[in-house]
Formats: sequence, C-alpha cells, structure tokens
Amino acid sequence: MATSIRLLTTKELMDKLKVKRNTIYQLRKEANLPTIKLGRTIRFDENEIDKWLKDRQTMGGDFDELLEVG
Repeated sequence: MATSIRLLTTKELMDKLKVKRNTIYQLRKEANLPTIKLGRTIRFDENEIDKWLKDRQTMGGDFDELLEVG
C-alpha cells in the first residue's frame, strides 16, 4: 500500500509546531529540520517532520535546546 506524502508550507508548519517563522528557519539551519526544496520553494514532508520530532522527544526540553544540539 502506497504511503501518501503531505507537503507542508512554512506557514502550515508554523501552525503545526506553534512557532514563529524565524524558529522554522533556525531549526532548518541548526537542528537539521528535514526540508524539500522545489526550485525556490521550501516544503516539509509531514511524515518526516513527525519522525524528526519523535526522535527528539526523548531529549526533553524546548526548542532552544534543539537548536543547541544541532
């Protein structure tokens, strides 16, 4: 059975994580937030984001700690 891919915009990811745009860009740069570049457009595979978040759940803490780990 094929898995459907849902690509999120930056705004949709901001809403999902309840963070500001700057935080998304920081997480991309410093904490290896998975992204997909389509030309000049950036999208986020929702399944990959969920895996990325789950991998970091055991770390505890907040986004500031995620940025330090990057």
